[in-house]
Amino acid sequence: YNLLGNIYLIRRDFVKSIINYEKALLNDFNLIEQFEAFCNLVLLYSQSGNFDKANDYLHKAKDICQNTPIPIFLIAFSLAEQAYHFEKGNYKQSIEILTEMNNLALKQNHKYYTYLSYRLIADSYYYMKKYKTAEEYYDLAFEYMSEDSGLEANEFAHMKALLAKETNLRSDIETALKSAL
Repeated sequence: YNLLGNIYLIRRDFVKSIINYEKALLNDFNLIEQFEAFCNLVLLYSQSGNFDKANDYLHKAKDICQNTPIPIFLIAFSLAEQAYHFEKGNYKQSIEILTEMNNLALKQNHKYYTYLSYRLIADSYYYMKKYKTAEEYYDLAFEYMSEDSGLEANEFAHMKALLAKETNLRSDIETALKSAL
């Protein structure tokens, strides 16, 4: 069920993803799969506005993370925790969590999580309407973006276009959107 939850999450079928993660938790399986399901349920319930359930799973994930303080668990938990705060509109808290995650990713020399933490920090500043700071963090994210990832390039171009729109830099919008193609 955990694998099906992942597949439906990737396909953006969030209801089926939740159902499968919930089913997975009813079965006996290893700690890693349980932790993954908890973190993904935090994300899914936060995005759907069910913060009580998200918080319940956040606490369960935190218990596992505290008892197994390895970097990948700390990063995965940080992503779940920041998603919870971001979706509640607690952008400052999200930035604090992502800054810690970024420091860990840099220390581990993990390019993807460095990229992701910078990009999510930028997203937080964007929604706080601090566009200049958001742009600085998008540019930092760009430095760590995978050259092979079309998704990351499209995300970057999309957010740069939104920034250009918000700051009335109309000439930059067309350039940013063209680079996404």
